[in-house]
Amino acid sequence: MEWMSDELLDSIFSFIDHPMDRRALSEVCKRWYLADARTRKSITVGFSYAIEPSNLSRRFRNIQALKIKGKPRVSEFGMVVKDWGAYCEPWIQELVSQRHPSSATAFASLTSLHFRRMEVSDTALRLLARGFGSSLQVLRLDKCSGFSTAGLEAVARECKSLRVLYLEESVIEDDGSQWLHELAVSNSALEVLNFFLTGLDLSNLSDLAHIIANCKSLTSLKLGEISRGVVDLPADIFIAAKSLKELAVIFARNNISVNLPKTLTSFAGDLLFPLDPLVCSNFRELDLMSTTLTAEEHMQVIQCCPNLEVLKVRNIIGDAGVATLASLCPKLRRIRIENLEDAYGFCSYKGLITLASRCVNLQHVAIYVSDIANSALRAFGTHCPHMLDFRIVLLESTLPVTELPLDSGVRALLQGCRKITRLAIYLRNGGLTDAGLAAIGSLGEHLTWLLLGCVGTSDRGLIDLASGCRSLQKLELRDCPFTEGGIAVSVRLLASLRFLWIQKYRESNPYDLLQMGDWVVEYIVPSSDTTPSQVVAYRSTVGHRSDFPEEVIPLSQIAWAFGGGFHI
Repeated sequence: MEWMSDELLDSIFSFIDHPMDRRALSEVCKRWYLADARTRKSITVGFSYAIEPSNLSRRFRNIQALKIKGKPRVSEFGMVVKDWGAYCEPWIQELVSQRHPSSATAFASLTSLHFRRMEVSDTALRLLARGFGSSLQVLRLDKCSGFSTAGLEAVARECKSLRVLYLEESVIEDDGSQWLHELAVSNSALEVLNFFLTGLDLSNLSDLAHIIANCKSLTSLKLGEISRGVVDLPADIFIAAKSLKELAVIFARNNISVNLPKTLTSFAGDLLFPLDPLVCSNFRELDLMSTTLTAEEHMQVIQCCPNLEVLKVRNIIGDAGVATLASLCPKLRRIRIENLEDAYGFCSYKGLITLASRCVNLQHVAIYVSDIANSALRAFGTHCPHMLDFRIVLLESTLPVTELPLDSGVRALLQGCRKITRLAIYLRNGGLTDAGLAAIGSLGEHLTWLLLGCVGTSDRGLIDLASGCRSLQKLELRDCPFTEGGIAVSVRLLASLRFLWIQKYRESNPYDLLQMGDWVVEYIVPSSDTTPSQVVAYRSTVGHRSDFPEEVIPLSQIAWAFGGGFHI
């Protein structure tokens, strides 16, 4: 292709979007490598310690959107030490410095930033606001922490062209700064405003009303809790948002009456009774995780929403609620049923069988169950060929389980659902034998993420799994009987693997993990006698990081003395 001009080559590359396709093409020759660098519009850094920020700016100078993932996923459940790391400030410093006129300007086209599970300081937000100003259109701080409303106020003041400000599930300190007021008076371009489940209450309705009135393109509004001090909430406050499609709101008081726009297709939070059937019939997405509704009220809501495609709910609905859902909502594509942590709900394999047989368009399933059997997994394999993401968690209980192990069920699931890329199987001891793990290996060729809990009987099962799964990039293991040696052998077989997290394994000799070659391996010291040790391992072009807390020890710095434990 030497005859092809750079302009024509760039034009061809512009039609190729999938990162894996891009990566494969960039490895063909140096010219294609450079064409990929020139034309790449969006980048996802799957783990913030995998590369140096400067590597990004040297290669991809024309990107429009950047997403960076930080802490391990399990940090969302409090399973990683508080100050583990994943600081975004070095990234923001690099982005801002490379935009400076004195440098060969990079990131001039960058308008969208997405930080996920990262430590974000107010200093970093102020630097970002000054460095990008009105050119920044999208800012997502997704399950982040370390910052306050003072940092948000700086962003609201400087970034007047923001179309998306997404903060959901971030831990934000409320220091009294008038961030929402600054946003209300500075911005008329907002399309998405989301500070749902952040702990930030909404007490000043005038700012909210101003945003609704000024931002004519506002399609998604997800708020914090409307505090008890608000006694004069206008019933039609949301009706004024003519373009609104998504709404999330939680009310601290019960005696509130609010009318919902008939344009809504997505709702999260507290649905107020009596329900408006004309509004509910338009719902495509419904999140009832934060509601205090009873099981009977859940049934009433579901009966009013025949067009549901996405549902998040707690297991208070039970098998009866799942059956009602399956019979009334055949368009369902995604469902998540979380654990209530009380004995009010009971979802079992019976509800799963009904769900699978009637909701044949399901693509994403994540369900906590109190009882399980192979027949439930076989039902999904038989009826749900479009499945992409399947997660099942068997809750701890003194009650007997109908059927374990689930070897035949997992095999049937993967045989029928050939498109699955994400799989989580968290059971009880004996939930899967080595034969079940081997089935995942032979049938999981498209898996990119895998979580296994309380499964397997020996290292042989994990090694057999690793002999397949050629696309696997992230692996999480908890309470499985694998040794460090077996884990290291398996990792070497998984050529695409980039990240590993393990907890409660069969500890023998941690030095066996050094057989993983050029991987960075970090040992997380138990915080107490009852807390198990953890290992985080990842591929990195820069080696060990320098910002780990004292609880995190690079394996290369540990001296092992048999019979004497660890010595630093």
